[in-house]
Amino acid sequence: MGKATVGRLNVVISANASQMVADLAGAQKSISVFAGSFSGMFGGLAGLAGGASLVALGRDALRLSMDMEKVAAGFQTIAKDGQLAAKTLEDLRQFADASPFSTEEVVQSARKLVGTGTALKDLIPNLRVLGEIAAGSGADVGLLAKALSDVGSKGHLAAQETNQFADQGINLIAELAKMYGVGREEVLKMREAHAITARDVRQALLNMTTGTGMYA
Repeated sequence: MGKATVGRLNVVISANASQMVADLAGAQKSISVFAGSFSGMFGGLAGLAGGASLVALGRDALRLSMDMEKVAAGFQTIAKDGQLAAKTLEDLRQFADASPFSTEEVVQSARKLVGTGTALKDLIPNLRVLGEIAAGSGADVGLLAKALSDVGSKGHLAAQETNQFADQGINLIAELAKMYGVGREEVLKMREAHAITARDVRQALLNMTTGTGMYA
C-alpha cells in the first residue's frame, strides 16, 4: 500500500487532531470512537475475499490510534494546553507524510524524546535532524531517538549511548572532537568526567546535517 494511502488512514484514525480537537479530551474521545468503529468494520470483512489482509491492516491502524491517544495524553500533561498538544500531533503527522518514515516510527520516536525532557517546540527540529541522519546513513531513526533520549535522561553522554550511536554507524566521538577542536582521547576523558552535555550531543548531531556535515 502506498504511503499516501497509509497517511490518509492515519488521518482518519487520529481524527485529524487539528480539526477535531477543541481540547485534548475531545480528541481522545474521538480517537476511541473511531477505534471502535474500525474494529467492527474490519471484523465484519474477515469473511470476504482479501478480508484477512484488511483485518491485519485494521489491527495496525487501531494500534496506531491507541499510540496516538497515549501520545496525546502525554503531550497534554507536559504542555497543559490541549491546543498545543493537538498542534504537535498534527505537526508529527505532517512530518511523517513528508519523510521516508512511517507515522508509527515518528510517533514512537517522539514519545522517547518527550519522555526524557524534550520540549514540544523542539520535537520536530530534533526529529528532523535524526531523520536526516537516518536517511543518509541507513540507521534506524527509532534507535537514534532512543540513544538521544537516553543522553537526555542522564543529562550527559556516557559510554552506553556512545555505543548505541556507533551501533547505528554514527561516529559521535569523531564529530564531538571536531566540534571541540580536540583529539579523540580528550573527548573520551571529557565523557568520563560527564562533561559532554545533552546539549552538546544535540549540537554535534545538528552539525552532521548542516554546512559541510556528513549528512548535510
